[in-house]
Amino acid sequence: MLINLRQSYIRAAGERKILNDLLMMAFASFIPVFRGLIFLKDDELPRNKKGVLDKIQEIFGADMKPFKRILDAKISGASLKTDDSKEIFNLCYNGLGKLVELVDAFEI
Repeated sequence: MLINLRQSYIRAAGERKILNDLLMMAFASFIPVFRGLIFLKDDELPRNKKGVLDKIQEIFGADMKPFKRILDAKISGASLKTDDSKEIFNLCYNGLGKLVELVDAFEI
């Protein structure tokens, strides 16, 4: 997931529309992964996407602000500013990397 995300970012080459589309499409794939992480922790699954982001932050201490910015943009139908898109991408990418490290340390 992280490799594909990074490759897609490189292909976007800083083009605002492509980068926005990438973040919006990638966000759709993050939510099921986050739900799975919540399930693995035997916690109650939230019904909506904002609840999922809040629960991940609560359980794992992960910074979900960049993901919430994407969600807000999706809900409002707005696009992210070019500079915001780059920053949000990097924050999401690094946050996902930290979550991967936490999952790797899970004991089942």
